[in-house]
Amino acid sequence: MTDGHPDSLAVGIRVVRFIDPEDPDPRLQAFRERFRDRTGRDVYAGAVLTYDAVGLLAEAMRSGARSREAIREYLSVLGRYRPPYAGISGPIAFDEEGTAMRSLQLAEVTPTGLRRVPVR
Repeated sequence: MTDGHPDSLAVGIRVVRFIDPEDPDPRLQAFRERFRDRTGRDVYAGAVLTYDAVGLLAEAMRSGARSREAIREYLSVLGRYRPPYAGISGPIAFDEEGTAMRSLQLAEVTPTGLRRVPVR
C-alpha cells in the first residue's frame, strides 16, 4: 500500500489498528480538514497518532517533566494516577507494563483504502 492507495495484492487483507481516522469526533474531523488543506491528502492513522504523541510530550513538559526520566515517569502513571491525555484519537493511558490501554479495531484493505470491519 502506498500513499493510501492499496495495490491489488493488498485488497482484502485485514489489519488491527488503534484508531479510525474517519471517526466522527469533532476534534479529529477538524484535524482531518487541516491535514487535507495543508497536504492535499487524506489523513492516515500514523499522522493522527504522531499528532497525539507530540501533544502528549508537550503536556508532559508543561507539567514540569524536563528529562527523559521525568517524561518516562509522567507516562508511566498516565491513566492510573494521572488522568488520561485527551488526544484527538481518544483518551491515552498506559497500564503497569507500559502498554497503551486502547480499544483495537479491525480494518480491511479495500481498493479505496482501509474500512472498519464490524466485529460480531
